Amino acid sequence: MILLNFLIFVQFACSFTILPFKNEIKPNLKYLAYQSGTRYIETVDSLSQINPKRLFKYGVIKLGNNSAVFSEELAYSTMSANYIPVYEKHQDYSKLKHKKHKYYEVSYDDARAVIEISKWKPIGKCVINHSNETAVYSQGWQIDISSSLNFRIDFAALITTFRPNAKSELALTKSIGGGLSCDVEPGNSLQFALITESYKITGVKQREIKITMFGLKAEPWEEVPPFTRINRKNIQVACFTDNQLETCEEDDF
Repeated sequence: MILLNFLIFVQFACSFTILPFKNEIKPNLKYLAYQSGTRYIETVDSLSQINPKRLFKYGVIKLGNNSAVFSEELAYSTMSANYIPVYEKHQDYSKLKHKKHKYYEVSYDDARAVIEISKWKPIGKCVINHSNETAVYSQGWQIDISSSLNFRIDFAALITTFRPNAKSELALTKSIGGGLSCDVEPGNSLQFALITESYKITGVKQREIKITMFGLKAEPWEEVPPFTRINRKNIQVACFTDNQLETCEEDDF
């Protein structure tokens, strides 16, 4: 049996890029903490019920199930792949001034998600097993979605209960990766391909929240432009050995 490995590169029109290796960028510890502990975040019913001192202290307070007010700095560090937690026991955070921080409210209350299924995308060129033995081809892959991310919008999605449906999990990290191996009989062709399920999301709103000596002051709402997020629970990579994708031509080899 012959073992073969090969690398690929292909780009989707929706700013998702397939890279020729498996090197998934894992979320940082703060991301994992908020992902698993979202139910422990203080929750109130309206903006008027938020205690500014508690917002300043903890950095985030949820409004119901689908909205949240949070520090921009907290959102950025949570969603950043480069964040490293540092504990400074001598740092007196109470001396920091409010104006050094920006706070935002992001609301998914009116959000709508429309499912989008991509077509099968060939990964690299077709290969033909010209040997007299069964060959095993292995392929690592990675979807780089960093160019489409928005740390404020995605942080709100992380800590709220917004989900397109019960079987979906929006990809909010910079990349997703995996690998696949396939057996190819002598004389047969092989084409790796990938298909994704995504959601086009509309109706999300955001506004800046200012902490004043009189309490919280909300700026006007801004509509977030439509954006797309991959469902990380439905990414399929397959081996086509019957040239269904019509990518195999003997003249190419």
